[in-house]
Amino acid sequence: MSLRCHRTFLEVVEPVEGIDVGSSRRHSCSGLEGLQQEHEIQEAEHELLQKAVDSYTWHLDMPMSRGSYGHPELCAAPCIRAFYSNCAKGVLCEFCHFGHTKSKVKLCKPERQLFDSLEEATVLSLVLSLLSDKCKKLPETQQDVMRLLLAALQRRVVHLGQPIVSRNIRRSLKTLRRFSIGRLFEVIEQSHQVDAAFKSEVKTLLTGARTMVQRLRA
Repeated sequence: MSLRCHRTFLEVVEPVEGIDVGSSRRHSCSGLEGLQQEHEIQEAEHELLQKAVDSYTWHLDMPMSRGSYGHPELCAAPCIRAFYSNCAKGVLCEFCHFGHTKSKVKLCKPERQLFDSLEEATVLSLVLSLLSDKCKKLPETQQDVMRLLLAALQRRVVHLGQPIVSRNIRRSLKTLRRFSIGRLFEVIEQSHQVDAAFKSEVKTLLTGARTMVQRLRA
């Protein structure tokens, strides 16, 4: 399995006996064995692509985007199109146009499986505790901006019963402690457990918070 550059994208190529290396293997599978095989292939492809992305050095010459506000702690994920200097959305892009020197931290497979098994209340309670600790390290003016977001999360957690997150879960998901503030909000947005309407509310509040932080810096 290897990577091949196709225009501005990377694709995974699997060599097959009797076929040129540039050809991509396609096969059909059936039953549980087939599903497992397909899952393993996807995992391998994701890991290979992620290693390639993490190895890039970002030197961007693009206008600041809305997703760049609050960089590096509060900003959104990096914009891959900005890396190629061809982001058509420009300042309206919801991804970050600034350089990121650190590799993206992610959960390992067992951690992802554990996290996906949690209920919404536990997910939000866990993320809220991490966000609260990280926000305390921000400048006081930025802490004031983040209070509304934290209050919204707290209100939702109380509404869901305010569960107690066990030490075992916190210990098993310790990688989350290395996530930035922006990355933790990304976790909420991507979590299938979290109510869609609440995700939308958090996204609106986060956009406002990023804008306010950027104004404070100006």
